[in-house]
Amino acid sequence: MNAPGSAIPSASTGLALSSRAEQNCGFLQFCQVEGPCVFFSGCIKWQTLLAQIRGVLVKATPVLFLLLTFAYGSAAQTPLITNISGRTTISLNGAWHAIVDPYDTGKSRKIFLNQKPQSKSDLIEYDFDTSPVLNVPGDWNSQRDQLLFYEGPVWYRREFSYHRRAHTRVFVYFGAANYRAAVYLNGEKLGEHEGGFTPFDFEVTSTLRDGENFLVVEVSNPRRADQVPALNYDWWNYGGITRDVALVEVPETFIQDYAIQLARGSQNEIAGWLQLNGASLPQPITVEIPDAHIRQTVTTDANGHATLRFSAKLDLWSPEHPKLYDVIVSSGSDTIHDQIGFRTIEVQNGKTLLNGKPVFLRGISMHEEAAFRDGLQPGRCTDAARLGERIRLQLRPLRTLSAQ
Repeated sequence: MNAPGSAIPSASTGLALSSRAEQNCGFLQFCQVEGPCVFFSGCIKWQTLLAQIRGVLVKATPVLFLLLTFAYGSAAQTPLITNISGRTTISLNGAWHAIVDPYDTGKSRKIFLNQKPQSKSDLIEYDFDTSPVLNVPGDWNSQRDQLLFYEGPVWYRREFSYHRRAHTRVFVYFGAANYRAAVYLNGEKLGEHEGGFTPFDFEVTSTLRDGENFLVVEVSNPRRADQVPALNYDWWNYGGITRDVALVEVPETFIQDYAIQLARGSQNEIAGWLQLNGASLPQPITVEIPDAHIRQTVTTDANGHATLRFSAKLDLWSPEHPKLYDVIVSSGSDTIHDQIGFRTIEVQNGKTLLNGKPVFLRGISMHEEAAFRDGLQPGRCTDAARLGERIRLQLRPLRTLSAQ
């Protein structure tokens, strides 16, 4: 799970750029072997030691700390599984029936039970089957005109079939829901999550039925005076299930999390850690990087945790040479594929060095969402053409100003 911690250094640090699905919208994940992983633009890797980040960043950058605290929200009820794209998943994306609940009476009416009247005397005053749909992933603001400024609860329902498999654990995974979410499966509450930009999951192995199932999610986005953003901030308050939703199938003992990157201060040594989840512990874990002719095996401790460190001759990642290595992590019946670019970042004499050479960072402060998104969730670009169009729309005002 969490790597052993130390403060974020001000000098050289070994870093790894990963293509994991959790890095939505191209956020860059900077990982330290002995410390936390940090996303630029105010996001963090959710299993890391938040208290450790607070201790360093609150002194150096109060505003960034505020953003990190807001983005983190509340932890999910089960340990977060990373690299969802590298696992066996069943997508629950698509059209979900949704009931708007402006008076916040859904819990008292037990909407999460998804009941249907059996007779005319049954007092069930809701009906998911006849309610309109909202696309998931997506915000509700841009999908219905009447929800453009809506702040309050919305109840989502998705029905699906599932056939249980022996020796398989199942989690329901949410990339994000803005801002608070309560999740129910087949009428049973799985848990809650707070934090509009953080993924979360719940284990549903024992709750899933062999056959028809229904998932109900209450998503609520009201702002409050005692949190960020407060009531009168310059902030567009999106609501909805804004990232992918999926069932994730894993073996009984599986690779829950890992970090593999250059060792701090080195360009020719890899270090990292791995975490298993399950009853069959301790257990060997193998890391392979075929292009670098690397195969290393370590054994976890009784808690499923293992560290690794070994020499490696690598082509370092850079914008001119964006080399990504296929990395394979395997243990028992679980195997995960990832792509990782290895490079170093350090600051010396006021200059930023990439792989020991000065690099000039160029860019502008661009919001991750663009107008006319057709209900797509903030920051999600599904293809290169749409991404290019969004960038063009956002840069047009800047060109106009420069021309004037």
